[in-house]
Amino acid sequence: MTQELDYYWSLDAERDCGKELCLIYKVQQHIRDYDRFAYEPCIVSVGPYHHGSASLLRMENVKWGYLDVIMRLSYELAKYVESALRWYPKAIVGPDRPKHFQHLLHLCHIYFLPSQRPEEDHNYNFKPWYFHSYLSFGRKYFKLSYYLDNNDHDNSSHHKVGRPQGGDQLTRWRRAAQYLEAGIKIKRREYDILDPHSLLDIRFRNGVMEIPCIVMDEYTGGLFRNLIAFEQTCPQFGDDFTAYIVFLSQLISMPEDVTLLAKREIILHQLDSDDNVSDLFTTLHKEVVFDFNGNHYLKSLCQTMEAHYQNRINRWMAWLWLNHFRNPWLALGACVAVIVLVCTIVQTVYGILAYVNPPE
Repeated sequence: MTQELDYYWSLDAERDCGKELCLIYKVQQHIRDYDRFAYEPCIVSVGPYHHGSASLLRMENVKWGYLDVIMRLSYELAKYVESALRWYPKAIVGPDRPKHFQHLLHLCHIYFLPSQRPEEDHNYNFKPWYFHSYLSFGRKYFKLSYYLDNNDHDNSSHHKVGRPQGGDQLTRWRRAAQYLEAGIKIKRREYDILDPHSLLDIRFRNGVMEIPCIVMDEYTGGLFRNLIAFEQTCPQFGDDFTAYIVFLSQLISMPEDVTLLAKREIILHQLDSDDNVSDLFTTLHKEVVFDFNGNHYLKSLCQTMEAHYQNRINRWMAWLWLNHFRNPWLALGACVAVIVLVCTIVQTVYGILAYVNPPE
């Protein structure tokens, strides 16, 4: 029993270690149950979670087919095993953890190797190429360098669920159609070398909301679900992507909102209809923990846009534009009506003055 207690205490210590190292946890069951196919490989498994699945055994045989090639290469994989093991919780494997994981690394590497064949005279001074590529990806998109360099982490970035602090009102985003009715213009944010940005960099200034282009196909939903699951299982890395998805899910909660963004080339999709896009985003954050009033990166933008939306003058001006000035003929008719009204008022004033002070 003492050994078992020590083992479970070591798991808690491992979670604390996760503040400096991003552990690859299993997707939480309540999220997984909503769409399990988004979290399960359909062709090949990489890592221990799905190793041995019956549906993937065919690719396991393909991996073994390249084993002979791998065994001829002059590198030492064993020294990388302990480093790779740090990325997985201890609970996923048994006592033969290092030995079993080394076997998995061999099989995973031999699957990727055929697409990376070098020239005949290439000198193999092995440093696993996929380790570097994944590390580069992590540094770019998940800010891993901030943690891998042993810098201190600001706990304020953790999102916490609770009541609004300091009397703050609950905030939410509105539909694209509602923002347009309030005079907010929505346009595509173009990529510029002088002003680089990522998919999450949404900007609002001078009444214009700029959103980077998002390209969608049948695999986009699975990718987004896994990125959300990553932030749910590793809260030390923040909730930026979850906030982005929640923003889009409310912005395009109706098919006509998707149509508005598609016309502006903000959304480019290969799905059957705009309804499918709207349905996808409204279901992405199901069973996901997110604090609308937390310190997520879009909070200030949300508050600024809500203040613009609640401004009556902005809404009146937008109403005039949409109903009277958007069409040139309607605008011309409105101008003529205003001129006639002004002339009528002037004529009435002169008539009253002539009656009060008749000319001698």
